[in-house]
Amino acid sequence: MNVFKTKHAMVIRGTDGMELLIHVAINTVKLRGQFFEAHVQAGDPIQAGDKLLTFDLAQIAQNYDITTAMVVTNTADYKQILPLKLGEVTFGEPVLNAEL
Repeated sequence: MNVFKTKHAMVIRGTDGMELLIHVAINTVKLRGQFFEAHVQAGDPIQAGDKLLTFDLAQIAQNYDITTAMVVTNTADYKQILPLKLGEVTFGEPVLNAEL
């Protein structure tokens, strides 16, 4: 677990070793943490359902594209990574399938 100082992005590492970068909206690094609150710190253990980050989407959407990216940063460790859903997802919905 690593949270960017500006709180707009974080990297989480799954129990299988997958490293997933979550980047909230486009160019939000420019906000320097404004409208973001991290609920975890670097090195904290996390599990499914834990609150990692909250942010004021309405405020961010006024000036930024709210597209949020999730990127597997260690793709070379996997035979195949397939997206299961693109676009808006709901809590608990699987978004990708990875084969080691």
